[in-house]
Parts: sequence; C-alpha cells; structure tokens
Amino acid sequence: MVNAITTRLNDLYIQYYNDFLSVDAFARYHGLSIEDMQKLIDLGRHVNHNSLWKEDK
Repeated sequence: MVNAITTRLNDLYIQYYNDFLSVDAFARYHGLSIEDMQKLIDLGRHVNHNSLWKEDK
C-alpha cells in the first residue's frame, strides 16, 4: 500500500515537473484546489528527491 502511494506521488510530481508551467494549471487538470495540489506536489518532490518510491533491495 505504501509503495503504491509513494509511486503515485512520484508519478504526479514527474508529470507536474515535465508537463506543466504552473500549479494552477496542474490543479485544474486534475480537478483539485491549488492548495491541495501544492501539498501533493511537495510530497511527490520529497519522495522523488529521497528515492522513497524505489523498491527496497
């Protein structure tokens, strides 16, 4: 379950980073508020930068 959540957060962050110029546009695309989307992006950035989404070996 945790791995699925961290994978989804990482995927959202990568999509935002690669495909969108603003949090506002990304939030509208996903039908969320700017505040909620900013929190998800921040969590995804943390996951991505700390490699928390990778499987343990």
